[in-house]
Amino acid sequence: MFQVENEYLSYGKDSNHVKLLLYMFRKYGLKELIITSDHEFDWRNKMLDLSKYALHTINGDQLDIRHMEFVKSQSPHFPIMVMELWCGWFDVWKNRKHQTQDSRLLNQFLSFLINNGSSFNLYMFIGGTNFGFTNGAINITKYEVITTSYDYDAPLTEAGDTTPKYFLIRELLLEFYKSIGIPYLPEVPPNLPKGNYG
Repeated sequence: MFQVENEYLSYGKDSNHVKLLLYMFRKYGLKELIITSDHEFDWRNKMLDLSKYALHTINGDQLDIRHMEFVKSQSPHFPIMVMELWCGWFDVWKNRKHQTQDSRLLNQFLSFLINNGSSFNLYMFIGGTNFGFTNGAINITKYEVITTSYDYDAPLTEAGDTTPKYFLIRELLLEFYKSIGIPYLPEVPPNLPKGNYG
């Protein structure tokens, strides 16, 4: 798949901009499936009719059946894809509380997606680190600078360690795999030892 723009509807509503990009991609030889990736609430507010050109995918965390039906109505011939299934959220400066998401709620939504034949991409699956001044910022309701840790309450930590959230997701996927004839998943390697070097 090839994604055109990212959450474009959060900022813009010029369908000609996106259509021009799509035209250029095809003109210069792109053959892959082209997708968009936006929040459901952005679609409702300023929907661009791009279903002839690209598969609509959705970003979010606890989307319900109404959201999924709306996504399906935009691309009725394709399966539903949650491009960014948020496992948590990033931390911003001045907010002392680490952002987390209830693992059980995430698993409920994952179960819902699997049971409805939907695809998903966990965002983030592993936490990351933005070094130096590459951390960026967000400016939707107010300007907030993102910390250099992109931990995101992900199933795997920045160090690659497994978390309880990881094992909940693993058990859910193992149950699904067993239902389609795959009886096991590979063993999980142990977390690496840590040291404090002062």
